[in-house]
Amino acid sequence: MTFLVGEDDYLKRERVCEQKRESPGPFNHEAFDGGECSAGEIISACSTLPFGTGFRVIVVGNADGLSEKGREALLEYMSDPSPTARLLLLFNKLDRRSRLFREAQKRGWVRSCARLPDGKLAAWLREKARADYGKDLSMAVARSLVELAGPDMNALVNELEKISLYVGDRRDVRAEDVAEIVSARREPDIWALVEAVADKDERRALSIYSRLIRRRSDAYGVPGLLRWNLNRIWVGKEMLKKGASREEIGRSLKISSYRMNNFIRRARLFEERELYRSYRLLLGTDWQMKSGPGDPRGILERLIIVLCA
Repeated sequence: MTFLVGEDDYLKRERVCEQKRESPGPFNHEAFDGGECSAGEIISACSTLPFGTGFRVIVVGNADGLSEKGREALLEYMSDPSPTARLLLLFNKLDRRSRLFREAQKRGWVRSCARLPDGKLAAWLREKARADYGKDLSMAVARSLVELAGPDMNALVNELEKISLYVGDRRDVRAEDVAEIVSARREPDIWALVEAVADKDERRALSIYSRLIRRRSDAYGVPGLLRWNLNRIWVGKEMLKKGASREEIGRSLKISSYRMNNFIRRARLFEERELYRSYRLLLGTDWQMKSGPGDPRGILERLIIVLCA
């Protein structure tokens, strides 16, 4: 059992994903809302034998919503937990004076998911960039990213992923890279272009691209952003095939509910072979724009036509 206590959803999700990676397969994963289920349902799920080898991962979100009766049942379960289940209880707050907290802490089952102080985010971001993306950020660049993107760790990781795609094979991330990509969040045209390509709307995509290039001389970052969005569509398509709900897809890919209809429609619009072809085209175009001859803007315009076909 693990009690994830704190208000940082990113840290909770990372811990949950870590456990799921150790026991892959949707048949061994089950999720509950603490405000809508009984402790009996949770314990029953923990007692169910795993499919194949490994163990079951049972996640209880909104564990703050568990009733007093439910908490008492969990206390009893703690004395003899199932050896084939990993139960993760996600609390925003848990009274340190409560018997449930004291028993969990005594057994070493409490993990803090408190939000990092703003002053520690830059150092965390540098470590994350190096470990997960193989990129080096100076402390000044990391602080600049925090200042531009804000203190939310989900948003920071999203921006870090986009920046890593933008810089390509280059290991060091510079201040101008951060300014270029993070400022794009406030520049509607670049995301309008990404969405037009996802809709296979050639006319709209070329019109947006023409307007974008008139204002910006740099076309090099566009393939990375297109690839980032294509990858999300691909992951979403795979999750749909496996029977994931809209809510699960939204949480996993950090897509707001009001954008989900369009995202699902785009995921269904692309065949797998098209996604594979498009991804290879984007990788080749990125290399050609940065290494080969020719006008990068013309190369990218031809790519947009092919992607929308």
